[in-house]
This record gives sequence, structure tokens and C-alpha cells, in this order.
Amino acid sequence: MLKLVLPVNVPVMRPAFSGVTLWLVGALLTVGSNRVDQKKFDGVYRAAKALEVDIDITDGVSVAQSRVLLKQLQTEVSLLQGRTNGQREADALAAYVEAADAYSEFLRFRFLDLHGDTDPDGRKIIMGEVVDVAAKYQLPTETRGDTKWVDTGAALRLLSAAAKSKVTRAAQIVNGQT
Repeated sequence: MLKLVLPVNVPVMRPAFSGVTLWLVGALLTVGSNRVDQKKFDGVYRAAKALEVDIDITDGVSVAQSRVLLKQLQTEVSLLQGRTNGQREADALAAYVEAADAYSEFLRFRFLDLHGDTDPDGRKIIMGEVVDVAAKYQLPTETRGDTKWVDTGAALRLLSAAAKSKVTRAAQIVNGQT
């Protein structure tokens, strides 16, 4: 039988990290680094700001141009669907989705404002899903008999403010300010 004898001063080699240690470090890094890939959100930010500027300048009167910009924003949002990493990116995308929704409703109310009959107080009749939108965004409505009326001027201001605040929130998340 052959016996192996090691010199006394030779250290026994052990792996620096065990498999469990490596897994734990990787898990902590994944959870702890809830960073946002800012480049990933450049396109959606630019699209949102372009629509915001268009609406600020034209007050949404050029509905056709605004719809093209809204479509671009919706396209940029859809490109990010399923591509977020971590809660912060998911929250930023959710804010952009909400902004696109608010801008879409803004354009619906702008169209309503430009077309259709208006009462002497500047209110328009709303029906169907528009009533639900008015409730969702807490737009000022009035009920007369079986009919709902909305102050479109106030509705447009509130919807624009809602969209802008969502874009601002998304940008803050992306930039690590929240």
C-alpha cells in the first residue's frame, strides 16, 4: 500500500467560493442593483416629450399630427413590453403606459371639443365609455336628466396634466430620482 505524505507547510487548497456562496452573492446583486437601463427608455421618453410639446404648442387642435405622435409613443411603449428588468423598469414602463392612455383620452376629448354641440356653458354631452373615462380621471361632469355633460376645457387641462405627471414620474424613475 502506497501512502501519500504531504509536507507540513503546504496549505490545503479549498475553493475560494462555494456554489452556495456564489448563488447568494448573485442573488443579492440582482436584488440590490435595481438599476434602470436609461438607454432602453430613450425612445419612449423622446416620443412622450414630442407629443407633450405638440400638445402644448397646438393645444391638441392639430389632432391628426398629435395622433401620429401618440402612435409613436404607443409603439415605443410596446417595444418595451416584456423587456423590463426589475421593479424600477417595470414601474417606469407602467408610468409611460398611463401617460399614453391619458394622452389618448386627451385627444378624444379634444375631438369632442372641436365637434358636436355645445351648451351655452361650453359643456358637451358624453355617453358610453366616455362617461367611464370621465369618472376614471375625475373630470368635472354634470348630470341633466338622463344625460351627462362635461366641461371639455377643464377635462383637457386635467388630462394634459395627468399625462405630463406620468411622463415626469417615469423620467424620475429612470433617472433614479425616486
